[in-house]
Amino acid sequence: NPSSGKSYYAWLLPDSIQSEAGSISLGPLDVNNGSASLHSSYVDPQHTNLIALYSRLLITEESTNPPPQSYSLDKKTWRYYAEIPQTPASRDCTSHINQLSDLCHIRHLLSGDPELNRVNLSGGLSFWFVNNAEEVQKWAREAVDHSNATDVRHKIVNILYMLEGPTCIQQTLQQASSAPGTDNRPDDSTLNRIAAVPLLDCALTPAAPGYLIHIHNHLGAIIQSSGVLADQVTLATQISAELNTMKAWLGQVQADARRLVSMNNTQLTQANGLALRHEMDTLTANVLSGGTDPNTGSAVPGIVRISAQLQQLASFDFKQFTA
Repeated sequence: NPSSGKSYYAWLLPDSIQSEAGSISLGPLDVNNGSASLHSSYVDPQHTNLIALYSRLLITEESTNPPPQSYSLDKKTWRYYAEIPQTPASRDCTSHINQLSDLCHIRHLLSGDPELNRVNLSGGLSFWFVNNAEEVQKWAREAVDHSNATDVRHKIVNILYMLEGPTCIQQTLQQASSAPGTDNRPDDSTLNRIAAVPLLDCALTPAAPGYLIHIHNHLGAIIQSSGVLADQVTLATQISAELNTMKAWLGQVQADARRLVSMNNTQLTQANGLALRHEMDTLTANVLSGGTDPNTGSAVPGIVRISAQLQQLASFDFKQFTA
């Protein structure tokens, strides 16, 4: 516990190679039976993605009244310190994936990735992974709910765009039905942008992996990063296994969608077409929210839960500060 008249304060600090940047006061800590927590949750006024700019935490012991405006420069007041491992140091995290620090991998996953930046998608891999899975599930549900064959076909093509990307979808559509009155176009004008990176890999663009493999690659690199925590290794390994199930389920969605798009409009609305549409709806709901592994009978988390697990990789291991 802090001394009489003193309190513990938490401070969010920038990267060690950018120490000239400002810090953020997270406020005082409440201490109870050896455990400490923030007196109130911190919410950035600008809703900044903090992991993009900050990577270290400092706990100081300073006067309760008046409270400090910034952390003391007197290191005798520093009590605990933690940082996300950041060796090798990098200001922009744009090195080859196997030459990045634990921190850079986490930033690619949670705050910004160079491959996404190239196609004007701001945010980390996790955000777009969830966003695109949500869109796929929405369209799969609409493909069941809607009865107009042209509308249903549009939803199926939307799904294929999101799974395969704008390059591989063209190859798939060569096998689509060409019966009179068939419209094999998507009906979402944002697809060229948001599907620029597909959920699954596209064999025609091997240098640009889809979200599943791209995230897996970062997880594989994290467990080999300098200073990585044992808990991070365990969690990254677990997520990687969960992604295997997501790949299998999305692969089945892709197979169903390809079969459906090859049907003419009459077949789409008949029993076989409707059964495939229902199967896609079930699979995409499982992908998003979780389901049961048919091989083991065990519960498998969906992409929403996996995204939360990816956020947990940004963890800190506090230790007593020593100058």
